[in-house]
Amino acid sequence: MYKIFTRLFCARPGTGTHQFLLVMKLITLLLFAGLLQASASSYGQKITYHKSRVTMAQMIDEIRKQTGLDVLISSDNMKKIKVRSVNYNNEDINNVMADFLQGLSFDFRIEDKTVLISPKDVSLLHKVKERLIAGFQQITVQGIVTDSIGHPMQGVVVREKGTSNIVLTDQRGTFKIIAKDEKSLITFSHIGFIVTELKAGEVPARIVMHAGVANLREVVINKGYYTEKQALSTGSVSSVSAKEISMQPVTDPIQALIGRVPGLYIQQQSGVPGANSLVRLRGQNSIANGNDPLYVIDGVPYSNRTLTPGAGVTSGPLGSGTGFSNTSAGGLSPFNLLNPNDIESIDVLKDADATAIYGSRGANGVILITTKKGRPGNTLVNVDFSQGVSKVTRTMDMMNTEQYLQMRRQAYANDGIDIPATAYDLNGVWDTTRYTDWQKELIGGTGHYTNAQVSVSGGSESTQFYVGGGFNRHTTVYPGDFADQKGTLNFNLNHSSASNRFQLTLSGGYTHDENNLPQSDLTNYALTLSPVAPAAFNPDGTLNWQTNGTTATWGNPLTYTVRTADATSNGLTSNLTLSYKILPELTFKTNTGYNYATTEQVNITPSLAIAPPNTNNAARRSNNYGNGKSTNWIIEPQLNYIRKIGRGELNVLAGTSFQSQYTNSASYLTSGYASDALLTNPANASNFRFFGSTDITYKYTAVYARLNYNWEEKYLLNLTARRDGSSRFGPGKQFGNFGAVGLGWVFSREGFFDNHLDWLSFGKLRASYGVAGNDQITDYTYLSSYSSNSTTYQGITGLYATRIPNAYFAWEVNKKLELGLDLGFLNDRINLTAGYYLNRSGNQLLSYPLGATAGFPSVQANLPAVVRNSGAEFTLNTTNLQRKNFKWSTSVNLTLQGNKLVSYPGLETSNYANVYVEGQSIFISKRYVFAGVNAEDGLYNFIKSSGETTTDPEYPADLMVTKPVTQQYYGLLGNALKYKGLQLDFSFQFVKQQKVNYYGESSVLQSAGTFNYNLPAAMAGNFWIRPGDEALFGRLSTFNLADPGYRSTTSTFGYGDASFIRLKNVSLSYNLPSLWQKTMRLKNVNVYLQGQNLATFSNYFGLDPETGSLGLPPLRTIVFGIHASI
Repeated sequence: MYKIFTRLFCARPGTGTHQFLLVMKLITLLLFAGLLQASASSYGQKITYHKSRVTMAQMIDEIRKQTGLDVLISSDNMKKIKVRSVNYNNEDINNVMADFLQGLSFDFRIEDKTVLISPKDVSLLHKVKERLIAGFQQITVQGIVTDSIGHPMQGVVVREKGTSNIVLTDQRGTFKIIAKDEKSLITFSHIGFIVTELKAGEVPARIVMHAGVANLREVVINKGYYTEKQALSTGSVSSVSAKEISMQPVTDPIQALIGRVPGLYIQQQSGVPGANSLVRLRGQNSIANGNDPLYVIDGVPYSNRTLTPGAGVTSGPLGSGTGFSNTSAGGLSPFNLLNPNDIESIDVLKDADATAIYGSRGANGVILITTKKGRPGNTLVNVDFSQGVSKVTRTMDMMNTEQYLQMRRQAYANDGIDIPATAYDLNGVWDTTRYTDWQKELIGGTGHYTNAQVSVSGGSESTQFYVGGGFNRHTTVYPGDFADQKGTLNFNLNHSSASNRFQLTLSGGYTHDENNLPQSDLTNYALTLSPVAPAAFNPDGTLNWQTNGTTATWGNPLTYTVRTADATSNGLTSNLTLSYKILPELTFKTNTGYNYATTEQVNITPSLAIAPPNTNNAARRSNNYGNGKSTNWIIEPQLNYIRKIGRGELNVLAGTSFQSQYTNSASYLTSGYASDALLTNPANASNFRFFGSTDITYKYTAVYARLNYNWEEKYLLNLTARRDGSSRFGPGKQFGNFGAVGLGWVFSREGFFDNHLDWLSFGKLRASYGVAGNDQITDYTYLSSYSSNSTTYQGITGLYATRIPNAYFAWEVNKKLELGLDLGFLNDRINLTAGYYLNRSGNQLLSYPLGATAGFPSVQANLPAVVRNSGAEFTLNTTNLQRKNFKWSTSVNLTLQGNKLVSYPGLETSNYANVYVEGQSIFISKRYVFAGVNAEDGLYNFIKSSGETTTDPEYPADLMVTKPVTQQYYGLLGNALKYKGLQLDFSFQFVKQQKVNYYGESSVLQSAGTFNYNLPAAMAGNFWIRPGDEALFGRLSTFNLADPGYRSTTSTFGYGDASFIRLKNVSLSYNLPSLWQKTMRLKNVNVYLQGQNLATFSNYFGLDPETGSLGLPPLRTIVFGIHASI
């Protein structure tokens, strides 16, 4: 068969059909890759190869790729074959070998798909002479390999260059290799590190490898169900290593990704320890449903739902959840149950090609978290300890005592009212000579950070283990002893049979977290409290209510430090993977996993927190209690078939997935406690109120397949198909078919680039297109729902319908297109990755409005609304300078993004008529156009849609579209400088965005002049007082005369530019000299100083451009630590 095929398709160059036949040959091989069988004979095997200075190793590589034949030659003999130029054009393999070995003392023969190369017969005396000389010239090279901070590196490939003489470093980083002579070149290579090359006679006892821009052809990326070389990937994947994570003093690993992955925007919701983050990968695809990526830990999906219980129970500064609500609702972060120290890498899958294997679950991207594994070698103990402090980085300039009192008196004057008895800040009840900086008092404290980690790892070639444990405690900047603290345990066990046919991986982790916070975020009080407000505490340490008679004159914010919100969470993750190699090309694998998470939250309100008059304290004492639980299991059997076919490799993966997730939560309020001492036991309460509960089971199943073929590691094809089933849809709509195709061309392997563009070390074009569904909707919405009625009939509580059913709605559909370019220059000292993506999300699940006679305002249904997200992503890594003792490298990424509501039929009659506009971004903000202050009456002016000016604009007729309140572009600029044992890493995060400012977030414009409400200092002296005044702000009033319609907050005055540059991270580390370490009998001793969120530069009017002004901003954290190995 092969002979016939060759004769038909191997046309001579120069013929009219040559190019056409080459293309047809490639297409035919790809289509029938699984059917073709290469001939075992050497007849008809052709070689086409044009290149100067070809080594024997390169020649062997080409023979294998172009013919499928193996080449057998000893490493010593291969070095004896000199470099030479070749010019073969469709030449028979026998002629090629004879020509290449011409004039050398070597013979060859072809037997059973193998080319055997051996020396010609020589005399016995000559053989003995050669062996004696070689024996005297051999040299033993040994030492230890570490990274730049002194950590031993296991698995480093130590190779005698140009030979097959290879060893790997063990767990301690040690190696031993016997080289031919002192002039032999020894190379050290490891994924993510720059290759080091030294002469055998010059290899020091300690070799330091520097992390940096890895060779694009060697980097291996994780895609969950499989791994592949980045050079051969047709998808868009970004990775963050354990080293990058370890340089950041964070307790939530998701926050370690901020700014480091193009296309991934992560916004901290609060600076409170344990707070959640909002995560968006390439924008917002769904108008009304979930937009969160899928999270997978060691092959097991991990729920991103907050651990906060349901209604009636808050997480204090973290906000309240709705029974394991999504991350965008705030609450406790589920990722706070993970230990960053146990994570080996985090990979982010973005385009359709990379995510299609996960089906509908990956519609919004996939984030893969891989934990650390054991490696062969001696047992190694790693210890890391650090401590530090945290502070708020930005405060607002608020009115001082004089400015505040003048403002308040002017408000009463404008109202024509004498100062009343309730104006305690003016009538003498409060001390008007006081000044309190409430930002300093309430959020100006110092948080303390403590982190202790220890791990033990090691094992044999067949069995390896890893056990890690840690403790972390991070206190708040609020007054009082509030903190988030957790203890973690993580383990991993790997085992392979002697034949390597059977493999087992068992991993797991357990976390216990205690989060103790005040019941409210004190940030808003810090900004709005009057500077003349009373002292927070009495001399005896009790809360000061500054009573007027027996009644409190103010709401002391420190009451929330007595009203506590305590949450205790436990999390378990586990995974078991079994694989067996049935045939050399065929492997069966089963992945099973189980995750479990619980939380219990107690909100205590004792009598000490109750403002006087202290009457009926028993009824006012309360305990709000809530609990939540989530369990998740998954089973995924699969088959993987890999085989070389022709000049390429075929990789086929097929499997099925069964997943079940169960969540429940409940919350209630108890009150009527006779004593504060009884508050912790709800059984002591006389009153009980049940808020509600949730009980949800989500089931998911799928079958999937992947076919990948690469031709000569040059032409790449990746096909993925998946059929998903979800319990969130009604009968007949539960299943959907999805898939993707990815194409790639490594053009740097073409002869022209290889021979003429030496400065281009790597080049690849890639493209992908795919379709995915989205089932991130509320469970059971296709069914009718009912709630209990508060009234009874004949002593029986009734039910009333709360939702109309619709069993016919189906999956939202997300279509993704991507084009990408990967380039490496100057031996990969400069690497550039550029990509363009276009996502169109249709069949949107939205509320369809119903007529009044239906009894319900709307019903959930699929509407032909289409949302488009598009953008460009760039990543540039450079090695700027590299000397023997000094290295400087730079990394920068940039994301440009856009969003548009392409179409929405029936928008005018929908619930979103006053929110969205066809042809505009879904992030637009419809606002009244602010037109300053009316000089005659001091009221705020607005521009009507007709162009006229008014103080009372109409809703919604006068709402106008503004710029999208979102990010236009964002990224990160990082630098790493190393001099001997000293290393400095620092990075700047930058974001261009529009955001609601302090005027729009707060009610400051309507509250200007009211009791105990302070204002920004920028407003002082800029209020309207009398007719004719040209003022920035309207007339002061104790009951909002300037803006009776409350329009100013939702006007264009309430939002603006919130772009910022933040010094996100700085890490300074120093490896102690080897002599010192030997004296201490330690290894890899490294001391470090790290800082997070060190400085923010922005024109944003408010507390922080990322979190806004109503919550605690990200904290500046500085820690000092030490790492050592035993």
